[in-house]
Amino acid sequence: MSTDFNILKAEYLSMRKEIEMVVASLPQLERNCVLVVAVAFTWAATQELLEDLARIAWLLPSTVPIYGAVRTWAIAKHLRVLASYVKTIEKAAIPDGLDIVGRQHFLDAQSNYSVVTTTQHVWSVLIV
Repeated sequence: MSTDFNILKAEYLSMRKEIEMVVASLPQLERNCVLVVAVAFTWAATQELLEDLARIAWLLPSTVPIYGAVRTWAIAKHLRVLASYVKTIEKAAIPDGLDIVGRQHFLDAQSNYSVVTTTQHVWSVLIV
């Protein structure tokens, strides 16, 4: 029993660490996309380009928020898979009869609000 519990504990800690790393990457994604758009618009504003090339130069940075939104959607999908596995581990590790349900079960019961949801809304606004 002790070995099984240690395996579950190691799995749980590993999954929690991966979730934390993925969530921590969201602000980096936002910052980098904004930086790319700013640099691209700055460059386009300082260049004397032919009319057709100028249109492309001004429209191209607008695709970056679309990339950010798609990437955030992929991260959200990955986080749902990880959270589901963490809940499976919690269910297996917590004995019946205890009043605790596990962190992921608790968070899921509290609200649908998450950092990823907020980030998805930000990308939606930036795309429009």
